[in-house]
Amino acid sequence: FDRFGEMYFNRNLSKHKKEAATRMWEFGVPDFSYGDMIPAKEIFPKNSGGFVTTDMSNLSSNPLIIQTIHSEINKLNAMPTVHGQWSFILPHNWLYCLKMMVLDHESGQRVKEAIVAISIGLSNDSVQIVKLWCAEDGDFNHIHFMDRVAHNNYQTHQYFVYVDDIASVSPSQYINSLEFVPSSKIYSNFS
Repeated sequence: FDRFGEMYFNRNLSKHKKEAATRMWEFGVPDFSYGDMIPAKEIFPKNSGGFVTTDMSNLSSNPLIIQTIHSEINKLNAMPTVHGQWSFILPHNWLYCLKMMVLDHESGQRVKEAIVAISIGLSNDSVQIVKLWCAEDGDFNHIHFMDRVAHNNYQTHQYFVYVDDIASVSPSQYINSLEFVPSSKIYSNFS
């Protein structure tokens, strides 16, 4: 793929990422300001793992989703030479996002349960917090957060997974750089 225009993010590469014989490379320059040609580099390298995230609607709907995701990731991480290293990540402002949801009295108790579940996940290193400095703006969007993670890590990780058990993201909002799966299917989809 040509680096110019980042074509590898404009196409759905899910099928190709899963094929054992397929390797993807980027070449060329990202823009015309580069004087010298940059060497070709493998992208979405095989057996390099990935990042998994979900949104606050899924967390508040079912706080136990964290345990399901952790269990699925542990299965993948049990064989790192085959599946690579996988991590469950959340954006740095997860607490603020959930705090805003507490104001909705219907889901308030589940949101509090989600806060406790995330806190436990943080204490046992099953959840990691990621801050993307370039993504600072007032309108936080989990899809764009994970898309930025993909743009920053596509040379070191194969998959970027968005867990959606409650269909909080409509198919029209899907982005080609992300894989959208239910929490119970992480291992079966990426092993």
